Amino acid sequence: VFLIAASLVLSTVATAGDSWSSPYPGVKYLRRTTSDPKIIHALFVDLCEPGISIQTTSSGERRQPVSSFARDVGAIAAINGDFFSYSDYSTSGLSVGNGAPWSDTADDSSSAVIAFGEGFATIYPDYNVMSTVPSDVTDAASGHPTLLYGGVPTTYVWEENHPRTAVGTSEDGFTLILVVVDGRSSSSEGATISYMASLMLDLGAFEAVNMDGGGSSTMWLSGVGDLNNPSDGGERT
Repeated sequence: VFLIAASLVLSTVATAGDSWSSPYPGVKYLRRTTSDPKIIHALFVDLCEPGISIQTTSSGERRQPVSSFARDVGAIAAINGDFFSYSDYSTSGLSVGNGAPWSDTADDSSSAVIAFGEGFATIYPDYNVMSTVPSDVTDAASGHPTLLYGGVPTTYVWEENHPRTAVGTSEDGFTLILVVVDGRSSSSEGATISYMASLMLDLGAFEAVNMDGGGSSTMWLSGVGDLNNPSDGGERT
């Protein structure tokens, strides 16, 4: 789970189905509807805004719905993170929370990592395997596949429409972009991986990674609750 614990200029071209709001200082929310149909939720986080910090789930905080973890730590916004095992809730790929790597996870060649430290967010592509966690990384989560790297979209073929969650960073590294696309309903069909790559590029990301999707996809905002409609009918643990 990604948490935002606290006005940026966006280059995105607006469409007729775009609705913008600024729920918190340093955070802008876009709700986009398309005729496909798709319902897209995006949070743009100014990492330079005073008071903004990013936190990922620690090993001992696993096995919770997104909203539960968010409320426990006093977050203003949260999304789901890594693909995971139902048997022990370990994650696929590296997870780091509160400065400590999870004991039962590790980076591998199929997982991309988004890592956070004091004032920065960095995406390591799937082919970059970290045998040790850099000392300045305090929080990290993993996903696959890499959607964008160096501004270039993925060539990964995963062309079924499903609910999706993605995370991206701007080219200057100052903006974190969190996205959830609803799916498996008559109002929103979901998205393919190639669509997600194009969407993240359109929203201003330079690098981006696909996180766990399907029934896991959740975007929560303090004072509102879930912004999207999780396809299981409620948040997944």
